[in-house]
Amino acid sequence: MKKGIVMIMALSLIMVLTLAILKSTTTTENYLNDMSDTVFNAQFNRTFLDMTSIIKNATSSIKDSDAFSFLVQMPLVISDDKTSLQGVMTLSSAGGKFNINNLINEDENQTVNQPLYDLFSSIASNYHVSDSVLLMSIILDTIDKDNEERSFGSELSYQDNSKISDGGIPNKVAFKMILDAYAKQARDENAYSIPWNDFISYNGKKIDYNYINSKIKAILEKDYGINIPYNNSLIKKDDDLSLDDEQKQIFKNLGIRYYVPRLTCNFKFFYMDKEAEIDFIYDLETKRISSIETIF
Repeated sequence: MKKGIVMIMALSLIMVLTLAILKSTTTTENYLNDMSDTVFNAQFNRTFLDMTSIIKNATSSIKDSDAFSFLVQMPLVISDDKTSLQGVMTLSSAGGKFNINNLINEDENQTVNQPLYDLFSSIASNYHVSDSVLLMSIILDTIDKDNEERSFGSELSYQDNSKISDGGIPNKVAFKMILDAYAKQARDENAYSIPWNDFISYNGKKIDYNYINSKIKAILEKDYGINIPYNNSLIKKDDDLSLDDEQKQIFKNLGIRYYVPRLTCNFKFFYMDKEAEIDFIYDLETKRISSIETIF
């Protein structure tokens, strides 16, 4: 009997110790994971700062479209074979799309940028948006700072449970909310079919002709009669496109230039079997970083 009691007590003790060991092991693993994340994040931040310093130094002497075109062809890579650390920075022009916030001019009356409005209306029509007036009204009323509706229901910021505020469209998440609101009100989902990422950005005043895509060039050719040369040569002035005075004014109103010193930077970081990615804009003239988006 006593032997049975001792055996039960011994088994109970073993179970308690086993549970304690398992708990301790789990706690240790969590601690190590937390430490691993801390080390990774610290190294990511340090490497990111190093890469931004490299970009600032590498771009300090760039003053024209020729030098800029070479810059965007060269990815920046750093690596350490001992630790398997690797960082890759890919550069591209940040001036290849129209900033949708430029639909409203920066004047006291918040007037509409008519040439840009006409261009976006043309895009909507090309993709068979049934009520382009409503879509454009929602966009304009989100960009401006007043509470006057251009169309019924176009002031989203004053609707119940709205997550949109007036004064600008900061990113693609906010723009997706606009598309959702349009689709619900107009019962039309064609606006979703527009490859908006090919047409719009959310910052910058100018657009670089040399980096706009074929879809935008096709619209310029169709709607404005621009003679588009489909080759890889850099365009440096209006005369290279044989623009007449009216077309020159259209380009000016649309904010199209031939050298826009702004970079879209994509940084990918690999370390300790983990990876992270960050996108940001770098302005070569102001030497400032903006529009940072981190992806872990």
